[in-house]
Amino acid sequence: MHITANGKEETIGADSGDPFSRYYYTLTAYDEEGSEATVSFSAHKNLRLDSFLLLYVKAGEDQSGIRQVGRYDEVTEEAIPAKARAKLGAE
Repeated sequence: MHITANGKEETIGADSGDPFSRYYYTLTAYDEEGSEATVSFSAHKNLRLDSFLLLYVKAGEDQSGIRQVGRYDEVTEEAIPAKARAKLGAE
């Protein structure tokens, strides 16, 4: 996945009463074969623009057909499988 826009910020109150921000993303991602899926996830910080992520997607979809991300790692462009990289326009 290629981060091309800022996440939608939402301020939440912690149990301690101190507010903190979460950033929500719903984006198109591609698997190693280049198959497309819409995924949704949140992060504790606004992710770096123009970064690439390796996603660990949970099984199944929600009622809207969106798959949930369990976790992610930032990777280099070169680490993206060729078919997915071609779909991202990263070649």
